[in-house]
Amino acid sequence: MNRRQQLIEAGMAVIAKKGYHRTKVSDVIRRAGVAQGTFYLCFEGKKSLFLSLLAEFFSLVDQALAEADFNVDRVQTSAGVARQIREAIAHILAVYRDNATLARIVLRGGIGLDPDIAQARGAFIDRVAISAATYLDQAIERRLLPPQNSQVVAYCMVGMIERAAYHWLAHDVTDGLDTLANVVARLELLGILGEATPDVELVLTGEEVSP
Repeated sequence: MNRRQQLIEAGMAVIAKKGYHRTKVSDVIRRAGVAQGTFYLCFEGKKSLFLSLLAEFFSLVDQALAEADFNVDRVQTSAGVARQIREAIAHILAVYRDNATLARIVLRGGIGLDPDIAQARGAFIDRVAISAATYLDQAIERRLLPPQNSQVVAYCMVGMIERAAYHWLAHDVTDGLDTLANVVARLELLGILGEATPDVELVLTGEEVSP
């Protein structure tokens, strides 16, 4: 582990315990066991370190979405769309589960700390929502989903996933990923579709269907 990553790990541990505002650079240095000069070779200060934590988490979510089967061209039915959206939700929630400490920091400390931090977090949410809106627009164009305001729906989807994950992690419930993914997918998809057709219902109950 290089010094930068060592400081990131130390910063994550200290901020998770003390919170962003109460954390001092000296706390991170002490935890990492490095010299003060080493810290400032890697980061400009506490905010710079925190932005690196955010970037690391956002990168993990981006990677999870890239790995999910999230391509409307591969499906022919509303059930196929439902399956892909449900899979994307599960991939995102898996990032929160597998990186619980980092996720708690992002969810608890990502708002109202600093304009630069808020901007970084907002840019990430925008990026995910725009990707989701593009997917919805393509599905609507192919008549796999009913007409709707895809941008508003996309931001609602992102917000629902984030709030559900926050509650999940705040209560240290780091199991039951499939159950949570099914609950969130059901709420989102029933809102998008207006009703559940029999084949979509199979997706929402966790049964596999063909795209």
